[in-house]
Amino acid sequence: ILHEDCLKISKSVLKEIEAKSPSNCSDTNKFLSEINDDLEDFSNTPASPNEQILPNHTQLACDFEAVLTHFSKTYSYAYTPNNGWLPILSTLYSVLLCRSRNELYAYFTSVHHRFVASGFDKDNRACTVLRLLLQYHEPQLCSFIHCKKISISDFANNWLMSLFSSIISHQTLVLLWDVCFLLSDPLFPLQIAVVMLINAKESIEDQENLLQFITQLPALMQPDDVISLRDVSLIFSEQTPSSFRTHYLPLLFGNADPEPGQCLLSDSMCIMVMAEEVLQYTLGISADKRIEYVPPFLSFHSIHSSNSSRDDALSDCSAASRKSLHDACLRYFIIDLRTADQYNAGHLPNAFYLDANLMLSNLQAFESSVESLLSSHTEGEHLVLISSGEEEDVNLQNMIVSHLLRMNVSYISVLDGGFRAIHEALGYLGCSRVLQAHNPLKCQICLTGEASLDKAVLVTSTFSINAGKIAQSANEAAKKAVQSIKKNPVLSNFMSRGFSSLVRNAPAAPVEEKTSPKKVAPLQNTHVAPKAYRSASKALIS
Repeated sequence: ILHEDCLKISKSVLKEIEAKSPSNCSDTNKFLSEINDDLEDFSNTPASPNEQILPNHTQLACDFEAVLTHFSKTYSYAYTPNNGWLPILSTLYSVLLCRSRNELYAYFTSVHHRFVASGFDKDNRACTVLRLLLQYHEPQLCSFIHCKKISISDFANNWLMSLFSSIISHQTLVLLWDVCFLLSDPLFPLQIAVVMLINAKESIEDQENLLQFITQLPALMQPDDVISLRDVSLIFSEQTPSSFRTHYLPLLFGNADPEPGQCLLSDSMCIMVMAEEVLQYTLGISADKRIEYVPPFLSFHSIHSSNSSRDDALSDCSAASRKSLHDACLRYFIIDLRTADQYNAGHLPNAFYLDANLMLSNLQAFESSVESLLSSHTEGEHLVLISSGEEEDVNLQNMIVSHLLRMNVSYISVLDGGFRAIHEALGYLGCSRVLQAHNPLKCQICLTGEASLDKAVLVTSTFSINAGKIAQSANEAAKKAVQSIKKNPVLSNFMSRGFSSLVRNAPAAPVEEKTSPKKVAPLQNTHVAPKAYRSASKALIS
């Protein structure tokens, strides 16, 4: 299959190269020779005079096949006809006119590793992350596509695996890749896909053959649209929590473990936000309250400076510094889903309480509470739901997320790890200073931490007892070894001379041949044990 595909695409590549030759050139080889001279001037590596500039389609197909075969065997990836390898490879060759297989292979691996998802179940992972991103910004469109029984992977897999090279015109693709390479952002193709879908929202909702229309959507892009698409994509990137990049960038382009990554995608109804990002916003809006506390996850240069004192460091992290943190992050509307007693035992100062149990007991009262919260929610704020982190509360939290998505509420996320993550990020000192109405005697996380501390103390005490038993056993074994050495004349003679020489810090005297053994020196007065003694002791003990 690979050989046949390489033959087909090599013919089309050569036709594109011939079509790019100017009309004032006598033939294609003259045009290519001019390009070759420019490459020689740029790289200072002259080409061989017998080297053919433009190979025939058979030679080019062999080069493509060799590059992809080596790539497949090196990284244990299986080739499939629609995995995007050949479109990327052919585009690189037609633009760069690589002279050798090694050069073409280097370009291909660099682009593939940086911008194409890799690892376990890479196709489904990339499309799942795209669905979460589209749902975050435009839940109504995401729900509409889902209601039509169309999966994101049905049309987006070909986009992302080939970097749009299989669907976009060559002239537009070159400009789009220039933007991608200059930004050097692996998640930029995902943002482009989201922007294209949102821009065509009205057209998508009116189409009968929806799947075919969405699949061919990038083909409508013109070269003049690339710059506008880049600007809008960057705006959407700024309106996405930075935790999105922290969570999903290693999952798509790193060496993340399959099981935790799969749980991150399958168990999440929406994007997860890290506790540190939420606390940055909380500390920013609390600047006027003079909270003189710097959480451990925020590192300021003045704190680590040897010339500044703690008071100077805290003054640097004053209202202005925390306000700058607030301006640098998104504006969050925090909804606390824990029980009322736990909310009253400590919560973020900008968190609003929502009784999650009402969704199971009284749905009408729950909907009324949600409407009241959303009425106080200003446009542009990003909703963050905080649960306790327990499994039962997480299931209830997912039900609330699903309810909000049916209401077409955008910018919905959940706190990764629940309120426990907030508690751990702040630490004991931070909880008492940042959290509002924090009561360690009633806070469930504080009580759980005290139980863990008592258990740790018990384990330490047990270790001390065991260590005493081990020392006692070692002393008894040492006494038995000493008695065994005293009974052995040869060892006694050697040990007496060895210890005497070591204690006096002088070289050992030569051993004299005597019929009767020399009197053994008392071992308890020696300070240094030679290797021979330790070896003999081990042998006797065994």
